[in-house]
Amino acid sequence: MNPTPYRRVKNVVASYPPEARHQQLQGTVLLDVLIGKDGIPTIRKVLDSPGASLEKSSKNAIAGWRYEPAACHGEPVQVETVLRINYFLR
Repeated sequence: MNPTPYRRVKNVVASYPPEARHQQLQGTVLLDVLIGKDGIPTIRKVLDSPGASLEKSSKNAIAGWRYEPAACHGEPVQVETVLRINYFLR
């Protein structure tokens, strides 16, 4: 199977939790996600996270994301992918 790629059509920006800012916590949250035939992401598991508050913020943001699903021969297909959200203090 060589599907056409999925494409994000709705984005929700992950908020930087105040407690993470106060602790100067930063880094990348990696999540194993299924993007369904309906374009809705389902988080399977967290692969890496610098802290619980950033993990929660990432999960909340991804729950609001929507995709044009991947397709194979013109039919939508479910795909597994790794999504990453970066948090860096400026």
